Amino acid sequence: MDKLTCLYKSGLALLLIPFFFACDDPSQLGLEVPDTDDRFNVQKAEFSLPVSTIYIDSLISGYSNFSTFGQYTDPVTGKVRATAYNLIGIDGGHLPDTTDTFLRAYMKLAVSENRMNSELVGEELHIHEAEDSLFTSAVYLSRNSIPYNSEPILSHTFDFDPTGTRPDSIITVDLSDELALKYYNQLYRAAIDGSGETLDSLRRNYFFRKPLVFVPGENNQGLYNFDVTSEYTGIYFEMENDAKDTVYTYKYKFRRHFSNLERDKTGSELQNLTEDYQENASTDTYSYSDVMAGVYTKVSLQPLLDFIEDQKLVTVNSSRIQLQATDPNQNFTSNIQAFNGFFVLGDGRINGPGGQAQDQNGSPNPAASRNAILRDESYFSAQPALLNITLDSTNLYRANMALFTQLLFDNHENDKEFITKEFVLVSPRSSTLNQTALINSEVKLTLYYTSLTE
Repeated sequence: MDKLTCLYKSGLALLLIPFFFACDDPSQLGLEVPDTDDRFNVQKAEFSLPVSTIYIDSLISGYSNFSTFGQYTDPVTGKVRATAYNLIGIDGGHLPDTTDTFLRAYMKLAVSENRMNSELVGEELHIHEAEDSLFTSAVYLSRNSIPYNSEPILSHTFDFDPTGTRPDSIITVDLSDELALKYYNQLYRAAIDGSGETLDSLRRNYFFRKPLVFVPGENNQGLYNFDVTSEYTGIYFEMENDAKDTVYTYKYKFRRHFSNLERDKTGSELQNLTEDYQENASTDTYSYSDVMAGVYTKVSLQPLLDFIEDQKLVTVNSSRIQLQATDPNQNFTSNIQAFNGFFVLGDGRINGPGGQAQDQNGSPNPAASRNAILRDESYFSAQPALLNITLDSTNLYRANMALFTQLLFDNHENDKEFITKEFVLVSPRSSTLNQTALINSEVKLTLYYTSLTE
């Protein structure tokens, strides 16, 4: 019995008892314990977890593949206005020579995600030049901005139909002659420079180009995510050879970007959320998640922690969390596809950027285990991966977090503070335009556990 107790305290019992189950009957859990062994007791416990809506302002907007632009007003979360800053660089193609004739230049923006209530007509895109550059090593938050020239170098009006059949809707913007020739002349000088120094500068992106600032019109009604990694997104320069029988193309791409988000909750259901990490107290029916609006759902583990404090020598077999969402109430919006759970730390905040399983360079980040719920296998790995609480076709989010729950039991057994008492649901996609409303009464945790019979 002393050896068995030691196993439980050290957590090694987890290696003896499988904890991935889909059944509700404890007799079917597959425990490596004989049914006739009365030393063990397999039990089930269910908890309703309290949830609330909080405001978090510090969204990192520059590390995703999407440049967010536009304006949208939601009756729950308020108004969001997104101004996009984009630094361009070379992508490749045909460099002009002395016999080529410049034809035209245009920009293509591949829309991968949108938020709007209907087909839109007369949306405005104003392009300005920023007064400073974007820096590779800088971390840009959604509240950051860069001064830009008040006069646009280009204005474009477009219609957008989200019911189109193409997987990516393309917005095409013709460049003004002045802007087009500025960039085309860089290509021309590089192509004809006999020393090769100008061409080398072009290839290394040494030419200074002011970032292009995309500013929405005052009456815009849609938010858009432009996919800057799409093969379509970029600025294209067309030229014709001397024989006029061939048209060549050279392309610039978006090298660096971020979006400034202006938020106004006046008149919305969540208008009381004005301060960072403020908690909403006006509704007890739903909790909301909307990255663009800075709105997140916080989940309390207190019912589970109260239960843990009354237990001894427990091994967790399965710990399943589920959260029921409503159907999206707008025509062209969708629920967020998955959530990660970031711990609320001692200062009452989450450490989202430092807690990601990967840093901005794609390298594993060991700090994740101290800041977020991990997948079960990641607790034995040097390369942590965050647990995804994923959405199914019934608008139900589900995940098994057995080893995280076991850690909570071990914290108590070893007279340590709980690693966390609450966590915040954060979308793995920091730029998603989707929105989720959770039904507060339908946030549940189901626990199967094995304990020693007294």
